[in-house]
Amino acid sequence: MAHSDKISAHINHIGKQRCAEDWSLTNRNTVNWPDLDLWYLLDGYGYLQTPDGKITLQPGVCLVLRGGQAYDFTRTSPQPFMHYWVHFNFLDDHEHPIAPNKPPHLPVYRQMHEIEPLEMLLDRAREVHRGPSELRFQADVWLHAALLEIQREDQRAHTSSDERQSHYDHEVESVCKKILDNPAQHLDMNDLCQMLHCSRAHVYRRFKQHTGRSPQQFAIDMRMQAAHFLLLDSNMSIAQIASQLGYVDVYFFSRQFKQHHGVSPASFRKSPDTPTSKPATKEWRMPC
Repeated sequence: MAHSDKISAHINHIGKQRCAEDWSLTNRNTVNWPDLDLWYLLDGYGYLQTPDGKITLQPGVCLVLRGGQAYDFTRTSPQPFMHYWVHFNFLDDHEHPIAPNKPPHLPVYRQMHEIEPLEMLLDRAREVHRGPSELRFQADVWLHAALLEIQREDQRAHTSSDERQSHYDHEVESVCKKILDNPAQHLDMNDLCQMLHCSRAHVYRRFKQHTGRSPQQFAIDMRMQAAHFLLLDSNMSIAQIASQLGYVDVYFFSRQFKQHHGVSPASFRKSPDTPTSKPATKEWRMPC
């Protein structure tokens, strides 16, 4: 998963369902899959038998299953499973599907700390994918965001609790969430000093340790992330997007977008498959 921000992915099929009482999924099906299956459980309990052992299934369990492998699902709860499923392929540099037995290999199992963030991303992907065919490329963008959310959970699981505690700054996290919730709000260093009750130099050090970026760069990254999705997912003009994100000068917004993404907002909207140069979610970790 370390390469998920560099390798693109394409949705083949996506859905959400409350399974029927007689639903089953066994190795007779999975060994014939030509792709990967992201399987995210919202309700129900059971277990999954894999080639490497048994996995307990409960709400929040997220699986990435590889086609060609033998998997057998068993439900143990009275209520049937409710889950998302996303059949997808990673794509190589020529946009050709990568076989499910080839790298990158994602861990099969993780228990998501919070159900809602990944559910929201998959729901957006499903909504866009079942819309007009000319807009379905946007579903792959939401899948990419979902894979980054999964990556964060995998990295969190491999970090010891002591290490997480030593690097976690709740006050800086609170400021990060304010910026994320309202990227148009421009907080200067004096504002941050007051909010964090420390000097300018200490604000910089704390932000750098917590997010991997300076306060200014973090705020820019969040605005560029918001611009990325507004260009893909809204009918707003570039000037309206700039204004909504707190930019007075649309030309300055366009220059900053190009510095960040490598193309102008207009070019990005016309050719959204152009890879971005600095994924905004690469370094900052959501609260664990």
